[in-house]
Amino acid sequence: MKASFYSILLFLLVNAPVSGVIYSTGTHVISSNLNDSLIIEGDADVTFTDGAKAFDIEVRDSAVFSMSAGEIATSLNAFGGHTYISGGTFNTAGVLTSGVFASDYAYVRFEGASVAVISASTDLLNSLPGQNPVIDFYGGTVTSGVWTQEQGVVNIFGGTLNVSETGLNSDGHINIYGGVFGLGSYISGGSWDGGNMNIYGSTFNYPFGIIPDTSGTVSGTLSDGNLVSLTFLDEDLSVGRRTATIDLKAVPEPGTFALLASGAIFALVLGGRRKS
Repeated sequence: MKASFYSILLFLLVNAPVSGVIYSTGTHVISSNLNDSLIIEGDADVTFTDGAKAFDIEVRDSAVFSMSAGEIATSLNAFGGHTYISGGTFNTAGVLTSGVFASDYAYVRFEGASVAVISASTDLLNSLPGQNPVIDFYGGTVTSGVWTQEQGVVNIFGGTLNVSETGLNSDGHINIYGGVFGLGSYISGGSWDGGNMNIYGSTFNYPFGIIPDTSGTVSGTLSDGNLVSLTFLDEDLSVGRRTATIDLKAVPEPGTFALLASGAIFALVLGGRRKS
């Protein structure tokens, strides 16, 4: 997937006309079909429960969105605020429309549900320095791909990733600590600098450090104990792909991994708030 597509997609999302149901303040629990798009902005705090449904959702500003049940018909686009997904459903039939897309200063914690794509991408046209979106993936399923761009960060601590079709496409930063990866999953660099991928574990078939080869297969045991085998692809500018930088890291000392898994939350509390 060419990185130029990400820029076009983000431009369209950010500049789309604002319409639909809008919450700008207060606390709201949704348990019915809105029959529309949902925009959560300002300091609003919105929760989806059983029966809740929206065509798509945007989270902006310092807003909070939590989803433990309900349905999003297409995608969730986070341009800011905090998003917590522990359950519910997405329409995974559409590969490019079913997913979680984070940009600007958004934070997303994904613990359940199934999506086609998760993407953390800096908006090249509108972002400011230091606006780095982060997605922490702890559980659930990705059925197509993981994308990053520029300073976008995806941390994978668990879950199931069947990403053989689109792969782990890194123009930004992907950190793998755990998870179950489907057979044939691959690493594909983007069209700018190829991105950076850190894999934390042991018993790798390469020494710790940056892999010198530009293509091949890296295998080993991740920090959570799961075995992994990922094919990484060489540069192919005919399809807009450069080689990703893959850095193999030793398993953190006892206790450190737990801190890594929760450290992003504590850091973000300083600049935002979490639903009580």
